Amino acid sequence: LKGTISILPKYEEGKVVYDSLFKVIDRGIAYLNLPYNSINANPSAADIYFKGDKTKWIKFANTLKLRMLTRISDVPDRAAFVTSEMAKFTSTSFLGAGENVLSNPGYLRTAGKLNQFYEFYGYSASDARAGSHDFYCYSKFFIDFLNNSFDPRIDRYAYKPTGGGGHVGVPFGEGGDVYIYTKVSGFGPAFIPQDADVKSSDLFNRPQVIMTSAESFFLQAEAVQRGKLVSTQTAQQLYQAGIVESFSLLGVPNASASAATYYTQPLDNVDFVTSANKLTAIRTQKWLALTNYSGFEAWTEYRRTGVPAVPLSTKALGTKQPKRLLYPLSEYSGNTINVNQQGTINQFDSKIFWAN
Repeated sequence: LKGTISILPKYEEGKVVYDSLFKVIDRGIAYLNLPYNSINANPSAADIYFKGDKTKWIKFANTLKLRMLTRISDVPDRAAFVTSEMAKFTSTSFLGAGENVLSNPGYLRTAGKLNQFYEFYGYSASDARAGSHDFYCYSKFFIDFLNNSFDPRIDRYAYKPTGGGGHVGVPFGEGGDVYIYTKVSGFGPAFIPQDADVKSSDLFNRPQVIMTSAESFFLQAEAVQRGKLVSTQTAQQLYQAGIVESFSLLGVPNASASAATYYTQPLDNVDFVTSANKLTAIRTQKWLALTNYSGFEAWTEYRRTGVPAVPLSTKALGTKQPKRLLYPLSEYSGNTINVNQQGTINQFDSKIFWAN
């Protein structure tokens, strides 16, 4: 970001970057703890997240910090740091029920000013299907999991094919006429309306989800289950609260009661008590709750934990899932010396320092 002053930036180790990010968050929290006054004025409506609510900003910062601490919790030389940072939290430090982090600068039914998800996957300002509307759908792995666990969220996540029948997902790597849009499950009513309902829909101006309270509860549940966080709630209570928040955000009718009916089924990775591995249950439900809200975070958690056991694409070469992104070709052509100092990068074997 220094322009022509530094056109060949050197690379820093991931651990160094993470250490610096913790310091940035702490500095932000310190600023947020300063009182509003004539110089430090309340931003109110100019704050497109919390309208100047500093308490929620601090909870967001702490929850983001909890995510990062969870990420590095299995790195041996960071154990003492994780323990000391976790000890600073209380049960009210994090995003709670209904405290999703939502961004809304004031979306309008005007080209380039609609909710970005809606405009890309849904409909244009003139109510025409977006270019990508018919090209994205759910995997068979995801749909099968929801079906097999009798999960009512499926009807909020996905539409059934227009030709009738139940929800249909696509095996990773497959395509062709058998899986065209009308024959599979695309984004459901929680995300885009059907053609007949576009004009009356308010989805175009709904806020973008930056972080969910469901994720907050699942992060707390894992930390409590592993004995890294002290809370007034048990891991089971936090786990169930995460599921309730997921149901609520998706707009499942009677969210709390529906969630309770769901998570008390004696099924592995659904009912906390029944589940053979409590951490796997927590991570599986977090994966479900992140769907369509934070796919990159879900992939990052998969790299950390291996949960869920996602099958390989039918077109995969080899037997390994990708574990990292590659540096762009522009780095190899424009910053050759520095990027080559990172050695040979393989997307399957060159893991980030916290990866499983």
